[in-house]
Amino acid sequence: MGNKLMIVGIVVLALIAVVLGYKIYQQTALKGPPVQSIQSVVKPTPTTTVKQSSKTTSNEISENNILQSSPGPNSSDEEKNKFLDAVKRLAKETAVLDITKCQPQPVVFKMRKAAQLQVRNNNNIEHTIIIDSEHQYSIPPNSTKTINTGLGVGSPGYRCGGVGFENEPLVGIIDVVD
Repeated sequence: MGNKLMIVGIVVLALIAVVLGYKIYQQTALKGPPVQSIQSVVKPTPTTTVKQSSKTTSNEISENNILQSSPGPNSSDEEKNKFLDAVKRLAKETAVLDITKCQPQPVVFKMRKAAQLQVRNNNNIEHTIIIDSEHQYSIPPNSTKTINTGLGVGSPGYRCGGVGFENEPLVGIIDVVD
């Protein structure tokens, strides 16, 4: 009788450990590394007005390559400023950010600091916008959700979580202005 109770106790403890391990995995899998607002690390530098042609040059940052152009922590101030200039140029202020299929439209979304963010998800699965560990917002399938982000002025990137999208890189940028 004593051995049976000990075996049952060990099995119960093992099941609890598995459940807790899975819950911890779920929380850490969606967090990912925090995404730092580029604006907070860039020092302003004097700018020169240069007349640009209407054609995009091969090294110009566009909506198609802005996410891959995000500067790293060791990037020069010039690279960071070039990126911020592109964010400001490409940012679109619309009523709703559409994250259907984790392919946001627009890619660079502009919003006012105190404004509410409306996010649409036309997929049949839930998506989660992940800015950092403190700013994660689940958008139910086939719905639009209004979010009070509390984000300060800056240009944080975000990832999209959901079934099949757990390890995706940045999918968009939110340009928060005064």
